[in-house]
Amino acid sequence: MPRRQFLCLTGVVATVSTASRLAWAQTHPNHPIAVVFSLPADSLASIRAGLTVGDIEVRAQESNERDFVGRLTGINNQIDTGGTIGFKALFDNPSEILRPGQLVNVRLLGYSAIGKVYLK
Repeated sequence: MPRRQFLCLTGVVATVSTASRLAWAQTHPNHPIAVVFSLPADSLASIRAGLTVGDIEVRAQESNERDFVGRLTGINNQIDTGGTIGFKALFDNPSEILRPGQLVNVRLLGYSAIGKVYLK
């Protein structure tokens, strides 16, 4: 069987077969992108109250201090052993500055946390 080489580019994964010299590529758009973070369990009441009024704005700041504005899209249904609850927010990312695996500072409703960026 011919050996395959894998090439990773920004947002693209390509597989090249050395026997046939054919390649295929699969893109993984980073727009929109998700940020997952945890907050203390006692924050849940005020966040749920905010959701009854409408979307909750979430702000993320990456290492170069660029701010992104997104919205809260998910709340985990379990409290972990550290007494925190997981949340998920979606952000528009047209310039693809936020990358999967990146850590960002997250703020919402007076709370702050460190979040990790994931593909949507």
